[in-house]
Amino acid sequence: MPFWDPIILLSQIISIQSLHYLTLAILLPPALSLSGRSLSFYGGPANINFIMSWQELAGRSSLPSASSIDGIYSHGTRIATSMTLKSVDMSDYGRRWIIAFTWFLAAFADVYYLYTFIRKPRLILDFTLTLFGLHIILTTYYTASFPTSLFFWLVMISCSSVVILLTEQLCVRRELSQDFQPVVATEDPEDHESEPADDTHNIELTPIANTS
Repeated sequence: MPFWDPIILLSQIISIQSLHYLTLAILLPPALSLSGRSLSFYGGPANINFIMSWQELAGRSSLPSASSIDGIYSHGTRIATSMTLKSVDMSDYGRRWIIAFTWFLAAFADVYYLYTFIRKPRLILDFTLTLFGLHIILTTYYTASFPTSLFFWLVMISCSSVVILLTEQLCVRRELSQDFQPVVATEDPEDHESEPADDTHNIELTPIANTS
């Protein structure tokens, strides 16, 4: 029975999750900057919102509505003030394709991480589902809303499928190559000398008696 160490298991989960977000943090800012889209309202392309918010991947605005204070005037004199909420539509469906493409690049990086640190084909499915499952939990907590975008779920399912299929294939090929390595036997001169001499050339053939 294989030894199960919860400390090692937890450290592997944290390592894979951290490497996944680190990869997104490296790839997303230059990808968003090269897109030529204005991101001044979001704090620039390095905003953590683009990684942790499912609404950004869905192409929806996650910014709060803008507010303005208006005055109520009577004969030129302001007698009261009122706050008016104005809905600001900051949705960008082109930006979501850039984020989705970056997720696919990060998925290929996840293949390398799992191939290097997990190694066992039977564990790839569990660790991949844990990786994307934790992201769904974290993005739900970050945005205070459960993901309801079909595009978001399609990206998550597609990326996880790519990671599972590619990593399992690579791990299985590695194990097969290690299990079926040819073993070259070396001859020991002492064993060769201790073997009995081959007397096949000295065998005498006796005629078979004719019983008829």
